[in-house]
Amino acid sequence: HLSAADTMRLLKPDGLVSGLLAGLLATAPLHNGALSATARPSLGTTLEARQASALPTVALAEVAEAPPPGCTGECLKEFKAYQKEEAARAARRAKAQKALEKMAAQGSNVAADILDDEAAAPDVSPAEKKAIEAEKAAGQAAAAAQAEKERAAQQVAAKARAAEEASSAKQQAAEAAAQKKAAEAEAKEAAAAEAARQRASEASSLAAEASAKRGEAEKVGAAAASESAGIVSTAESAAQAELRAAKERAAAAEAEASREAAGVEREAKERVDAASGALSAAKATSRALENGISERETARAATQKEYDGTFILRFQKRGQLKDEVSRLKKEIKEEAKKLEKADKAVEQASTAFDKQKAYADKQQQVASKLRADAAAAGEKSLAAATKKADSAVADAKKQAAAAVKAAEGKAKALLKEADALQAKADKLR
Repeated sequence: HLSAADTMRLLKPDGLVSGLLAGLLATAPLHNGALSATARPSLGTTLEARQASALPTVALAEVAEAPPPGCTGECLKEFKAYQKEEAARAARRAKAQKALEKMAAQGSNVAADILDDEAAAPDVSPAEKKAIEAEKAAGQAAAAAQAEKERAAQQVAAKARAAEEASSAKQQAAEAAAQKKAAEAEAKEAAAAEAARQRASEASSLAAEASAKRGEAEKVGAAAASESAGIVSTAESAAQAELRAAKERAAAAEAEASREAAGVEREAKERVDAASGALSAAKATSRALENGISERETARAATQKEYDGTFILRFQKRGQLKDEVSRLKKEIKEEAKKLEKADKAVEQASTAFDKQKAYADKQQQVASKLRADAAAAGEKSLAAATKKADSAVADAKKQAAAAVKAAEGKAKALLKEADALQAKADKLR
C-alpha cells in the first residue's frame, strides 16, 4: 500500500508530474486495507493506463543564433541575455526529459511492487495470490514488450528529430547569414547616418563658435570705443578742472595784488590829502593876514589923511587920530610879522605837499607794478596749466588710440578665427 506521503513524493519528482503515476493512481485508489480482487486493476490495465496517459515530453525550443535586423545597442544586449536564458532553459528541459524517460522505464517495477504488496496482504487467498503472480508475470512481459516497442519508436523519433534538427540548423544557418548580411548593411547605413549626424552636429557647433567669435569681436570693439572715449573724457575733464583752478588762483592773486595796490594808493593819497590840507590852511592863514594888513593899511592911510586935514588947534581930535594911526601901524607891524611866519608856513606846507605828491606818484608806480606782476604771474600760471592740460589730453588721446588699435587687432584676429570656423562648418555640411 502507498501512503499519502509516498504518493506526494511520486507525484513531484524534480517538480514534474509523471503521466505514468497519474494513470496508476487514477485506476488504483488508496485505502487502508488490501485491494479486493474486483477493485484491484491488473498490470495490463495499468500499462494501458500508462499508454493512454502518454508520457509527457518536454519541447525543446529553438534558440535564434543571430539578432533580428536592425537590432543594435540596447536591443543587442537584450538579445544576448535572451540567448543565455534560452540556453539555460533548454538544458533544464533536456534534463527533465531524461528524468521522465527514466521514470517511464521504472513504471512496470512500480506496478510490480504494488502487486507484491497486494499478494502479501493477509486476507489474500492462495488462488488470488497465484492469479496475482500470473498477472505480475504477464504484466512484466507486456511491460518489457512495450518498453522495447517504445525504445524502437524513440529511435525512429530520434532519427527524425536529428534530420529535422539538421534541416532546421541548415535553415537557421542560412537565415543567420541573411540576418548577418542585413545587419551588416543596416550597421553600415547606421554608421553612415551617425557619421552624417556627427558632421552636422560638429558643423553646427563650429558655426555657433564662429558666431560667438564675431559677437566677441563686436564686444571688443565696442568696449575699446567706450574705453577710449572714457580716457579722453576723463583727461579733458581733469584738464578743464586744472584750468579752472589755475584761473581761480590767478584771479585770487590779482585780486590780492589789487587790494595791496589799492592800500598803497590809499595811503599815498591820504598823505597827499593831508599835505594839501595843510598847504591850504597855511595859504588861508597867509591870505587872512594879508587881508588884515591891507585893511589896516587902508584905515591907517585914511586916518593919517584925516589927521593931516584936521585943524592944528583941534588938539583932542588930532590926538585921537594920531593914536589911531599909531595903533594901526603897530598892528600892521605885528600882522606883518605874522604874515612872514605864515608865508614860511605856506612855503613849508608847499614843500611837504610836493614831497607827498612825489611819494604818491612813486607809490602809484608800486601799485601799478603790483597789479602788473600779479597779472603776469596769473597769465604765466594759466599758460602753464593750459600747456599741462593740453599735454594730458594729447597723452590721453594717444592712449585711447592705442587701446582702439589693440582692440581692432584683437577683433580682426577673432573675425579671422570666426571665418576659419565657418569655413570648416560649411565644409562639413
